[in-house]
Amino acid sequence: MNKAVKEAAWVDAKKRCGLNDEEIRMAKELGMTPHSLTKNIPSRSQMWKEPVSVWVRELYAKKFGRAIPNKMNPKRSGKSENKQ
Repeated sequence: MNKAVKEAAWVDAKKRCGLNDEEIRMAKELGMTPHSLTKNIPSRSQMWKEPVSVWVRELYAKKFGRAIPNKMNPKRSGKSENKQ
């Protein structure tokens, strides 16, 4: 597989799983493939499964011992601190 095909597979997995760039980076560090992400999308009969984004974040935190917080909007966080 050439680089363009691999990148297209990751873009497709990102779109189908609703992941952001940070979650894709985590999945790559965990050694996952685009196929492993898309096959773990929960169906209607699998309501016990977590969304892929939550699953990737939990596996990353378990393996590397650190959780990645959800991104905050830096513009809003700066303004809210100044207001009183």
